[in-house]
Amino acid sequence: MPIIKTLPKRSQAKKSNYDNELFSMTIGSNIFHWRKYRWLSQQELAKRSDLTQTSISDIENWDGNPTLETLIKVSSALEIPINLIIKSKIIRRMIEAIDYITHTLKDVDILKAMKLLYFIDFESQQKLWQKIIWLEYKRRSRWPFNQDVYQLNDIFTKKSEKYIPQKFKSYITLSTTDQKFLDTIIEHYWDYKSAELMNLSYQTPPMRWFKKWDEKWMGKIIL
Repeated sequence: MPIIKTLPKRSQAKKSNYDNELFSMTIGSNIFHWRKYRWLSQQELAKRSDLTQTSISDIENWDGNPTLETLIKVSSALEIPINLIIKSKIIRRMIEAIDYITHTLKDVDILKAMKLLYFIDFESQQKLWQKIIWLEYKRRSRWPFNQDVYQLNDIFTKKSEKYIPQKFKSYITLSTTDQKFLDTIIEHYWDYKSAELMNLSYQTPPMRWFKKWDEKWMGKIIL
């Protein structure tokens, strides 16, 4: 079903917690239209999602700052893939993670950024049982790949063949716990060069496991 561009009327009582209105607007609009498509009231969706009607209203009117866990509940209640709702949130989360890392690590080029994102999700999947960035990685001949990472080209400023991100005043999608986990990634991988990270990613279990069926799994999601 195509998402209609008509947006729910925004409440004038509050200002959105998002510093990027389009980012907030996309999530709220998607939920609003999928709810209408399913012929559900806000109360019915709230009951199915184990949330309050006020929470649903805030999200749809761009006034809420829903966590990924909340949006997963909503997508499950709407019986749609989570990516149809949170794609913009994943992109924002990815950008914030790289921005946070480059406060400590200098001269991060685009290849290093790609590999660091993979190790963030790989390590968090292993240790926390869920990915932090929620990106999906596909099998390529020499490395795991995610197309969304090229969104970083839009927010990095190229200088001397390095990419330096614009600094956010605050982080919207990364919690304090998330930031602490990113600190462990920084501590572990800070000294690796881009090519070294690429080779290291090739040796991780998801890549090594599917190496046995190289052609069959080429381009398939592995993480």
